[in-house]
Amino acid sequence: LPWHLHNGRVYVPADLMREEGLADPLHTDEAQTQALARILRRIGDRARAHLICARQKNLSVAPEVKPILRLACLADGYLACLERSGYVPD
Repeated sequence: LPWHLHNGRVYVPADLMREEGLADPLHTDEAQTQALARILRRIGDRARAHLICARQKNLSVAPEVKPILRLACLADGYLACLERSGYVPD
């Protein structure tokens, strides 16, 4: 996300931007940074919930799909990185 923001690209859902009061994710004042952090936390929390749900259903997943679910371990690392940063992109 930081690379995209630095290059003027915004991939943040418009509805979450409105809900959190993020007028311009490319503007870096404290209020906008905190609004973006709240949005990223919400997205991260939802992603984490999806991972937990997928892992709970792992036993009922068709064998040919299981290799794809193993790739979800990459998401754990990305989410941990977001959490460590306090959801504030550098």
